[in-house]
Amino acid sequence: MFKGFKKQFKNKIFPLDSEHFSIFKNIKNNNLELKKIKLTASGGPFLGKKYNSLKHISFSEAIKHPKWKMGYKNSIDSATLVNKCLELVEAHYLFDLPFEKLDIVIHPESQIHSIFEYNNYIYNMIAFQNDMSIPIYSFLNQKFNYLLNKENFRISNNISLNFLNVNHNEFPVYKFFNNLNKSYPANIINFNVGNEYAVNLFKNKHIKYTEIFKIISKITSINMDYKLNNIKDIINYHELLEIKISEKINYK
Repeated sequence: MFKGFKKQFKNKIFPLDSEHFSIFKNIKNNNLELKKIKLTASGGPFLGKKYNSLKHISFSEAIKHPKWKMGYKNSIDSATLVNKCLELVEAHYLFDLPFEKLDIVIHPESQIHSIFEYNNYIYNMIAFQNDMSIPIYSFLNQKFNYLLNKENFRISNNISLNFLNVNHNEFPVYKFFNNLNKSYPANIINFNVGNEYAVNLFKNKHIKYTEIFKIISKITSINMDYKLNNIKDIINYHELLEIKISEKINYK
C-alpha cells in the first residue's frame, strides 16, 4: 500500500478524501480475496439528464452540488464525473490496486462511500454521512482527544439507498476514461490538465458546458513523447503541455 511516495520518504499517508478514507479504513482489515472496489458518485446536479441536452447550462447551475459544499472546480468535476475518474487514479496509486479492480457506481444519497466486492460474493459497504468532519475527526483522534457532537451523525431510521450504473449518455467522460491507456502516465496527466483548462474556459464563458468533454478529449490526445521517471519530469511535462495547449487551442 502507498508504495512509491511512502517508500521514498518513509512517511505515513492518511487519505482524508471521503472515498479514499473509506477504503483506507477497510482494506487493511480484510484478508478475503478482493474482486473489486467501487467508489460512489452522487451523480451531481444533472443526474438523469443526457449530456447533450445540457448545452445551455450556466456556471452557477453547474456548481450547485446536491450533497457536498465544495469549490467551483470540484463541483463542476462532480457534475461531469471527472472527479471520480481522478479518484480512481488516486486509489490506484495510493493502494497499489490495478484499474481493473476499481469502478464507479452512482449513489445519489452519498451515504455509502465505497463498496468492497469479494470473490465469495460478500459485499462490504463503508457508510458515513456526507460530512468531511468525519474523516478529519478520525485522523485527529489518532493523537488528539478531539470529539465531535455525536448527535449530529446518527443514522436515520428512514434512510433510502439507491445505486445506479454510470450511464455513458449522461457521463461520456467516464467511457472515455475507461478506454484511456492509463499505463502511460502522460495520458493521465493530459486528462487532468485538459480538464483544468476546460473548466476554466467554461467558468470564463468561453465554451459551453457540453464542450468541456470535447476539450478534455482533444488535449488528452496530445502526444509529446516525453519520458516520465520522477516528480521533476512530471512538473516539466506539465509546463510543456500548457505551452502546447496554448499553441493548439485558442479561445478568446
